Amino acid sequence: MTTPAALQALKVPGTLIVNPTTNPPTDAAPHGGTELGLVKDVRWVRRERSFDITAEEYGSETAEVVYLGEEWEVLFTLRGYDADALSNLFPNIVAETNSATTGITYPDTTRRAGSGYTSSIVSLLFSPEDPYHHAVYFRAAIPMVAEELEVKINRTDRMLIAVGFKAVRDATTAARSVQVRLLEHIEI
Repeated sequence: MTTPAALQALKVPGTLIVNPTTNPPTDAAPHGGTELGLVKDVRWVRRERSFDITAEEYGSETAEVVYLGEEWEVLFTLRGYDADALSNLFPNIVAETNSATTGITYPDTTRRAGSGYTSSIVSLLFSPEDPYHHAVYFRAAIPMVAEELEVKINRTDRMLIAVGFKAVRDATTAARSVQVRLLEHIEI
């Protein structure tokens, strides 16, 4: 194990990009994709699932733990009303006729209760500004808005939207689903 350096604990500014195309993404952001506007509190989360096998002869102590898989997510807070970001997060985005902005409508015609999210799969890259910090790349990711979304829309608070992307296995290739590597080693 290497000796920790104080510089490794600094903040990691970077950009979230949907559908990057440059392979490897060593050019300037957005690497052929679409930048997701102003974001904060970007983090990747890994959740492992397991099942305990107990030994009754030892008072039901755990004798083995079986790995059942894992989930990966990139979670962040969108700062403001960014049309590119919202069009990737909400299926019901509409272009306003008299302005250059977009709006959200409900109910929409593309997603009904009981329908799957796989029709909205994109690829997602967190591209750090510092080449010595790791990037995070999801080859196939489903955009997710917080199940209970509360957005403050008043004069004293910033408009913040809690959102994320959940990694899923890419059905079209056998390539890695999730990569946490230096940017120059990411395989798009």
